[in-house]
Amino acid sequence: MNSAKAKESCNSCKLNRCMCLMLAGSAGCTNSLFSNEMQEKLDEKTENCMRQLQNGKGNAMNFVKVKGAMFQTSAFTYWRKEEESKKIISLIKDLDENLLGGISLRLITELCGGSGSGKTQLCLQFCINVQLPEEAGGLGSKAYYVDTNQGFSPYRLKEIAKHMETRCHQTFQKFHKQCTDFKLENILQNISYVYCNNYKDLMAIVLNLRNILNEDKKLKLIVIDSFSFILRQLEDVSLRTRVNYEILTDLQNLALEFDIAIIITNELTTRCIGNNWLVCPALGESHAHKINTRLLLSRDPNEDYHIVLIEKSVLCDKLAFRFKIKPGGIRSVLHRATE
Repeated sequence: MNSAKAKESCNSCKLNRCMCLMLAGSAGCTNSLFSNEMQEKLDEKTENCMRQLQNGKGNAMNFVKVKGAMFQTSAFTYWRKEEESKKIISLIKDLDENLLGGISLRLITELCGGSGSGKTQLCLQFCINVQLPEEAGGLGSKAYYVDTNQGFSPYRLKEIAKHMETRCHQTFQKFHKQCTDFKLENILQNISYVYCNNYKDLMAIVLNLRNILNEDKKLKLIVIDSFSFILRQLEDVSLRTRVNYEILTDLQNLALEFDIAIIITNELTTRCIGNNWLVCPALGESHAHKINTRLLLSRDPNEDYHIVLIEKSVLCDKLAFRFKIKPGGIRSVLHRATE
């Protein structure tokens, strides 16, 4: 009888320790909603609880109560934080107005479209726009560009940057002010570039982003162009889905923790639904659920302009707007295309 009780007690202790270790897996993660002081208190209580469990005292439910008490915030507080989040303008006036100022920090934005639809052009433009001075509605920050299909053009980037420098300085002169830091050399210097050609390299780059962001607090934009190009090389669908989920989860955590914007590009594919073949974004529904905003890009074959459709956003309904790609970058077209 004593032997049975001892065995039962031993199994209970192992169970509690197992639950504790499973719960403690997220104890070390940080969230920008909580201060460092709160995190230190949580870590201290977590260690005390684990120590009690290891010594046979206490139980896993106490550990759960500790975790639950620390990680609480109201929906209103969370909404206010999202509402006050800074934005990166696109220079497409109607698009920026409906997205309340541009693409949001703390979220993943996907640019999706076929070849020649303007995905890379927009990525280059955002890398420059994030550097605009705060007086001009920018962030005065830096960008990190991950290239997977060798679509990045430093010559095109320089061309856009040169026009943006001139435009910015002309605007400041109208208000009798000077724009000293927004110069061509600085603009190019503030965009870091890395190339990868397989999913393992991409996973390693994303894993290393935390170190980069810790070292450079001015980095506010991460671009992956093209996100789908790497993943569609994987013939194993289960592996592709798992890698996709892990990378997007890491990117979401980084966006929240470091208050940055994530932009990825995606391609179009065909899917059979019933008896019909439809053109739709690649990587499937599970991928679509992980991104926060999706912009569909296309080019009107009969007109000299492109169209951007807000296909997914918590801020507005589906709306489409015209824009042009000029030597100086992205520019608005006055009239709305469709609704």
